[in-house]
Amino acid sequence: HVAGIAAGDGGAFDGVAPGAQIISVQVFSKVTGTACGPGGGTCALFYDFDLTRGLDFVYGLRGTYSIAAANMSLGGFAWPGPCDFEAQKAPFDALRSAGIAPVVASGNGGVKTGISLPACLSSAVSVGAVDRVTDDVASFSNSSPYLQLLAPGMNITSSVPGGGFGSKSGTSMATPHITGAFAVLRQQHPT
Repeated sequence: HVAGIAAGDGGAFDGVAPGAQIISVQVFSKVTGTACGPGGGTCALFYDFDLTRGLDFVYGLRGTYSIAAANMSLGGFAWPGPCDFEAQKAPFDALRSAGIAPVVASGNGGVKTGISLPACLSSAVSVGAVDRVTDDVASFSNSSPYLQLLAPGMNITSSVPGGGFGSKSGTSMATPHITGAFAVLRQQHPT
């Protein structure tokens, strides 16, 4: 769904940057137990070192591919200010210095005084969600004075696994709009 919003190239409708290509990097791990919440169970989580390694991997590809942005639709706790004490700060800075925008969803907790980790890093391009029709900020979208951008994130139709299309809402739907925009800008202005 996220990939289709950023770079989908289909007959019915396209993503923001239909000519762009996507490099998929897996940073989640399957976890079983209490880390999944009070009831336990099985879930997918990312760990700081996995995300750092994934960002380092993208940085390492910068000489091989023209990478405009790294889209991250993941999040942790909402922070009331920049969270530059986090381990991902160095790879985010490295991506920015290489001209690769680290674009991150702000989170869906409805928090109005903080955005989720790693969107709270000062070198992240943090993205919240708005209604694509009314342009009102979505009630679920985390926000703060240091949130950088807003993009459509409510009832967004895009491709879904298994074929076809579906509609979803979240800051994870807003973020690829910005990622696609960075790809279009890179095409127009390569430097």
